[in-house]
Amino acid sequence: MDKGFDSHAVSTPQWETRGVPGNSERPASPDAVTTIESDDVVARHQRTSRDRWIHWALLAAPIVIVLIGAWRYRWLSDDSFIDLRVVRNILTGHGPVFNPGERVETYTNPLWVVALVVSHYVLWFLPLNWSAVVLGIGSTGIGFYFAQRAGLRLLRREHDRFSLPIGLYVLCCVAVVWEFSTSGLETGMVFAWLGVSWWLIVVSTEQIRHHATIGLFLGLGPLIRPDLAIFTLIFAATFIVLRRRAEPTTLAPAKRSWWVLVVVVAAPTVVYEIFRIGYFGLLVANTAIVKSAFSPWISQGVRYFNDFQSNYWLWLPLSIVGTLFVIQTRQRLAQGRRTEALIFLSPVVAGVMSVGYVIFIGGDFMHGRLLLPGFFAVMSACWWTPQRSWRQWIAPSTVLVWCGVALCALRWTDGTPANLVIKDERVVEYSLTLTANAVSIHDISRSIWYRYGEELHQLSLHVAKGTTVLLVRGNPSLFYPHVSTPHVMVLRPRFGHYRVIAASRPIGQVGYAAGPSVYVFDELSLANPISSHFTAVHFVRPGHDKIAPLSWELARFGSVGDVVAINRGANGFTYFPVTAVQVRAAKRAITCGELGSYLRNIDRPISLGTIASNFLHAVSWTTMSFSSDPATAKHQLCG
Repeated sequence: MDKGFDSHAVSTPQWETRGVPGNSERPASPDAVTTIESDDVVARHQRTSRDRWIHWALLAAPIVIVLIGAWRYRWLSDDSFIDLRVVRNILTGHGPVFNPGERVETYTNPLWVVALVVSHYVLWFLPLNWSAVVLGIGSTGIGFYFAQRAGLRLLRREHDRFSLPIGLYVLCCVAVVWEFSTSGLETGMVFAWLGVSWWLIVVSTEQIRHHATIGLFLGLGPLIRPDLAIFTLIFAATFIVLRRRAEPTTLAPAKRSWWVLVVVVAAPTVVYEIFRIGYFGLLVANTAIVKSAFSPWISQGVRYFNDFQSNYWLWLPLSIVGTLFVIQTRQRLAQGRRTEALIFLSPVVAGVMSVGYVIFIGGDFMHGRLLLPGFFAVMSACWWTPQRSWRQWIAPSTVLVWCGVALCALRWTDGTPANLVIKDERVVEYSLTLTANAVSIHDISRSIWYRYGEELHQLSLHVAKGTTVLLVRGNPSLFYPHVSTPHVMVLRPRFGHYRVIAASRPIGQVGYAAGPSVYVFDELSLANPISSHFTAVHFVRPGHDKIAPLSWELARFGSVGDVVAINRGANGFTYFPVTAVQVRAAKRAITCGELGSYLRNIDRPISLGTIASNFLHAVSWTTMSFSSDPATAKHQLCG
């Protein structure tokens, strides 16, 4: 045999020989073998290239679907205009407040508010409302991308086979995910933080540098939404456990103090908490007090979860994906891959705990919104690796069929019993504007809420110097305010820099359109420093159980004599009754005890003395609670 011929290049010894019978078998020439080998290499390369493109297309599909869905569902909720009014007040020098001159924290998403402020300068060519939409969609894409990167990075340690992010396929096909990827709220930023946080944990197992930066990033969660503290705790615990396991061989003894990581993770929340106490005088945001964020309402929470999963038939994909995840976790533990199992478990455990917390507090009035962080975390950790057995394709194929049905047909409906307290706010916005994608001010201005704010703004331009118009609604039970509906206007001496004081239940669009010269008295209490501390008696709708009666508005901004004008101006319309006795009792209550000192302090200009008083009384001001009935409140506060 020729020495230049590689006998291992040909696996079978039976080469066909054509010629005279009796000729002995001989190997093909080296040139022939080289040709066969090169053809095989080219074929393998083509298959590999094709497989790679298919792989990346399948990975890109969830991102593309969710971005297209988010753009098609772009809109702005009324609550987003609360943030936008706060941002505009920051930009004009009034501080992070809703009503200028009154330090009340009406937002639950400080980091989102900061992002909107920064976007005003970075995206200077876009109005604030469009910046909120662009940030939401972009952040959602970032969250999906990094969640995929984290999963792929982990799975490549286990095997080189193709893996499909089946959980993200489920996630991207649910319409409510598209809805709140915009909406002007912080949900897109939540997705981005969750995806990047999980990716950083994966990266931390391969590198020993930048652990302080990773810890700081994990600590940002509660500043996006307070309930993300659950994820921060679980992610930080996972991060610390992984770092401690790596320390004996990778870190110097001086750097082995795990408590340093605890301090780093807690730093962002601690710093903002110091600012919150010093500036607002409370331990938590006013919105958390209004919504009784630590009070149980499990029955409503169960209805809220069922409203979410039943409209999209989520029981089907969740049961299949959950079973696959349990099987994979057991395999990893049985094979001794505890690090991979721990990293995959961390978002799932945090997500389940988040969903449990939402159920515990009764959910929200917005369909599905508060469940999305937990849903994203759980689904991002669910992957599937194709197997050779056709039976193992049945479960993922069923999920993909569900994805097709969900994309085409499954939408929120009004058919559930919970629809009295749970609404699809995008549908509500459509009913107000008759526009599917109400983002521009031109579209939003069709809403009667926005028009009410514009009329208040016009009224403020014509108020006589040195006076303030107190606009009292003649029908406080009416949720859709308009100047053309019964109101009573009372001229009062100038109150601060406000030209108009008006009551309203929806305050987002109203407040944004009205401008800083109009004080919006929030009857639903999110921006109300008095009624937010009412003792909730009847739970009707999550976050909307503390209603400010007319007597408290008159007590703070009017007089006892205004009751006569109000009764005379009612013109037969039904309204919540108010009497002089109630107004006198409420006037007395707002000057007594902790409530009196709190109101005086938040109305003062910020100073060292104000900050010191805020720190001294923060606990008592946060925990104070009294009845919405003025007479009872007077007894509770004044003794």
